Amino acid sequence: MTLTDFLLARIAEDEAVARSAATQWQDFHGDAGYPTHGLYLDMGGGDMDRLPGEHAAHIARHDPARVLAGCAAKRRIIAMSDGGADFEAAMPTRGYAQPYHSPSADVMTRTRQLLALPYGDHPDYDEAWRP
Repeated sequence: MTLTDFLLARIAEDEAVARSAATQWQDFHGDAGYPTHGLYLDMGGGDMDRLPGEHAAHIARHDPARVLAGCAAKRRIIAMSDGGADFEAAMPTRGYAQPYHSPSADVMTRTRQLLALPYGDHPDYDEAWRP
């Protein structure tokens, strides 16, 4: 398994859990109270009211919408790290006077290694990837 394959698999797992959590939340609470980008809008006085403030804030900050946005961003970073057309397609072009230039292969390899660090305890993580 390559580092890129490993990262894409972990991102897919994170995405699946976030989508499932979002669905479960909507099934339980309906549209009202759905957490969106860190703003926990629990209108029904649910379980969040029983959590200490710092725990509720942490859960709200890592709601499904934010996790899904993070997954999309990580995929774009991985696409950039492969260079070529994928790099150009992953970068925004609006508002920049000069075109982007592909970073060195070493920089992008290190970027993928850093993206993999949070998954360092996964059984498929290869210690050779550790920066």
